[in-house]
Amino acid sequence: MKMRIFVITVSLSVTAQPLQLKKTWGGYVVMEDDHYLKLGETVKLMKDVPEAHSVIKSARNYYVISQIMGAAGGALLGWSVANWIQTGKINLPLAGAGAAFVAVGLPVASSADKKLKKAVDLYNASKQKQTSGRSGFRMQIWAGPATAGLRIQF
Repeated sequence: MKMRIFVITVSLSVTAQPLQLKKTWGGYVVMEDDHYLKLGETVKLMKDVPEAHSVIKSARNYYVISQIMGAAGGALLGWSVANWIQTGKINLPLAGAGAAFVAVGLPVASSADKKLKKAVDLYNASKQKQTSGRSGFRMQIWAGPATAGLRIQF
């Protein structure tokens, strides 16, 4: 009498995709699965990791401040240059204030980028810790002449 044993093993492992930073002309962009995330989406995504969430909120605040400072500085400089072109006189206090706003906004933007990098690193490290254990499941199905079985391991 011939005995036939039939065994199938299925294994599935689920891991979270890490967030990626892509360098752009104006700073960095956060990507998840080749999809660009807005800063607000990134803040919402990081809510479940408290450390990363507090750092990304700080980065967002720095980013907003740098944008306001840059826009105000650019407007003041632009107004001064336009006035100089029209009248031939330059308003130095206005141009100086614009330059000061831009000069302060640039380091603030750099700090926002550093905080964004730190938040993404913290988030990725936390997600890696959560999925570094045994994840997924393993299933075995077997059949013999008088027996059949199913075994699932989590």
